[in-house]
Amino acid sequence: MLPRMPTPYLRRASCAHRPPGPLRPFARVVALVALLASCNAPSQQDMQTVQALTELGESFNDLRLVQQELQDQVDSLRSVVARQDSVIRTLANLAGVVMPPR
Repeated sequence: MLPRMPTPYLRRASCAHRPPGPLRPFARVVALVALLASCNAPSQQDMQTVQALTELGESFNDLRLVQQELQDQVDSLRSVVARQDSVIRTLANLAGVVMPPR
């Protein structure tokens, strides 16, 4: 059986009981500067970037819609070709014409 360690070694020091160190005021200053920097009004460049991203999103949406329309047309053309192929093969069989395999 292993010897049991004394209780003080098992406890961890709590940060809540420590007095504020030199890093805490620095962290508060950094947080305050970040807060103040985030409160600035958007610049003209920010507004142009937002406008460009909005237009880019709209363009992607338009492209997606065009791609969907083209895919629908391709699917429709495939069904038409398959139907015509079936009709041609049926007519060829009725006429006794040998058709090459697909």
